[in-house]
Amino acid sequence: MLNLIDCNKSGVVLISEFEKVLHRLKTFLSREELKILYSQYQEGNDSVNYNRISKDYDFHKRSFDRMHK
Repeated sequence: MLNLIDCNKSGVVLISEFEKVLHRLKTFLSREELKILYSQYQEGNDSVNYNRISKDYDFHKRSFDRMHK
C-alpha cells in the first residue's frame, strides 16, 4: 500500500502518510512505539523509509510469497 503513494519509488514517504496507512491497515502503535520506529527509520524532518522497515521486519514481497507456497 505504501508503494502506491510513493510516486518516485524511493522507498520513503511522509510520516503523515505512513501513519494514515497504518491506521487503514488497523495497525495501531503508541506514540512511544512510533517514536522508537522513527528514531531508526526517519529520513529528514518529515519522512520515513518504509523500504528499510519492510526489509528489516521481513515484510517485503518475498516473505509474503513464502507464506503462500
